[in-house]
Amino acid sequence: MRSKSLPKKGHKWPWIGLGILILGIGITLGWGYLHRHWDGQSRFTLIDIQGPIVRVLSLDPQTRRGINMTLPGDLQINSVGGRGQFATAALSQAGNSSWAAASVAHTLGIFSQGEIHALPPVDYLYWWWWQSRVDWQNLDLKSTSWIDYHSSVDGVLQGQLAPGWDSQAASWFSSLAIAHEGISLVVINSTSTDGLAAAAARAIESSGIKVSQISQQPGEVSTCLVQAPQQLRKSVGLRLIRQQLGCDWSEGEQVTLTLGNNYQQFLQGK
Repeated sequence: MRSKSLPKKGHKWPWIGLGILILGIGITLGWGYLHRHWDGQSRFTLIDIQGPIVRVLSLDPQTRRGINMTLPGDLQINSVGGRGQFATAALSQAGNSSWAAASVAHTLGIFSQGEIHALPPVDYLYWWWWQSRVDWQNLDLKSTSWIDYHSSVDGVLQGQLAPGWDSQAASWFSSLAIAHEGISLVVINSTSTDGLAAAAARAIESSGIKVSQISQQPGEVSTCLVQAPQQLRKSVGLRLIRQQLGCDWSEGEQVTLTLGNNYQQFLQGK
């Protein structure tokens, strides 16, 4: 009489474990996609900080062109968080990479998706895929006419961006997808701190959006607010502003950006 073989115990567990692993990977990728820094359409700009060497890497997926810009080590960076000025070469020793990258972007008047070594995994995969599919222009900013030098009180030469930089930055860092939308907006500073609207307008215009007016209307809004007609809610440019500045959305007849206390705290640490 032939004996029946008994089923092996636990033979389902490897499949259950594999299913849990796949589910976990799916959840992680889904979360990462929802919280990614890059929208997949506008310009993708990263700050690369490796000790005293600081580079700005920026590509436009629409034109398939990129710029690899090395900053002078003695360029003075106006830091965010109200921490004063630092030479580019000293940034890595002065704070974390996110703060340093935000300070570089603020000084240059551009939007950035962050420091390249601190990217979420999904954004890093995007960058890895795109970086080999664009034509790169390598540029040492120190060798151009866009850096002016002056002596500090201690007799140390310090670099600053030359007059006209903002126009040049727009030619290097504007996004074709945003420029084609043809959007212009009004920037309103709702805080009592002067200069916030002008600071935000620099990055907005370099991205490809026209700022038609800046004004100061104190009202102490806690979080910045983008107002626009409903059909512009999915605008690439307005979504970029909301993501970069942490803004809420509200429907309105005119396209406006109202800066609040959160932007003031970002720049000044107050």
